[in-house]
Amino acid sequence: MPGDETCVVSLDELIRFYGNPAAFFLESTLAIRQNRLMTPLIDREPFSIEGLDAYMIREELLEKILQGSDPSDILPLFQARGIIPPSGIGERLFAPWQPSQPPLPHDLQH
Repeated sequence: MPGDETCVVSLDELIRFYGNPAAFFLESTLAIRQNRLMTPLIDREPFSIEGLDAYMIREELLEKILQGSDPSDILPLFQARGIIPPSGIGERLFAPWQPSQPPLPHDLQH
């Protein structure tokens, strides 16, 4: 009878399937291999600013201050990039990075 076929699945294939069903489907059915060296995306919101993100924030804030712009204008840009979370949490994280009073241009020259 049609449909009474027996399918043999190895234990390795079963483990790969349960490990990542979408990747197994792509590899076995569509012959699309995913790059195993790719790092997975981070599924968490940043609740602290550290490392390279902190350096980048300081760098861009300094540029804004030297240009005479308001440094708080850059907060939405960092939020759009995902460096700082949106809403009040992001504003509280960004607050220590803002200068309490803008320096005078001649103070930055010396």
